[in-house]
Amino acid sequence: ALRSCEQAGGTCQVIVWAKNGCIAAVQGRKGNKWILFKNVAENPSTAEQSALNRCTSSGLAECRVLGQAGCSIPDGMYD
Repeated sequence: ALRSCEQAGGTCQVIVWAKNGCIAAVQGRKGNKWILFKNVAENPSTAEQSALNRCTSSGLAECRVLGQAGCSIPDGMYD
């Protein structure tokens, strides 16, 4: 992810990582500022939904998932 960001010309830094899990990032707007929420869970949909719930329960506007949730789960771990 870091390499992709840098290749796209972005200002990039690692803000969270997951081992044997999935991570999602959501942003919401408060006035003219954007606030980031991140969540790690066992599967991508749970990670996204939990981050969205945190954003909306904070009363922010325009909560939305940033990109697709990513996972670092070894093959066969949850089969």
